[in-house]
Amino acid sequence: MGRPIRRRISFKQYMLKFINEKSDRGIFARWFNGNESSNTTALNLVEKYMKKCRCTDFLINVMKQCWEDFDKIPNARISIVLPNGRGIREWEKNLA
Repeated sequence: MGRPIRRRISFKQYMLKFINEKSDRGIFARWFNGNESSNTTALNLVEKYMKKCRCTDFLINVMKQCWEDFDKIPNARISIVLPNGRGIREWEKNLA
C-alpha cells in the first residue's frame, strides 16, 4: 500500500488551535477568528486588511510570527495574491 495522504491545512485551521490560549497567539487567534480576513489563505491580504483596520503593530507582528511558524508545517496551504489583483498564486509543499 502507498503512503497515507495528508490533509492540507489552512492558516485559519492552524490558528484555531491557539484560540483558547492566554498568549500573544491566543489574542491574535481570537481576533482573526472574528474578522472577515479569516476567509483568506493569502498572507498579503491578511496583512493589508489588518493595516486597513488600523491594527496595532503588536498584533501585526504576532500575525507575521504565526505565518512564519505556519510556513514550517509540511502540509501548509499557502497562497499569495498577485500585485495586479488578477489571480492567486497558490502552492502546496511537497510531502515526499
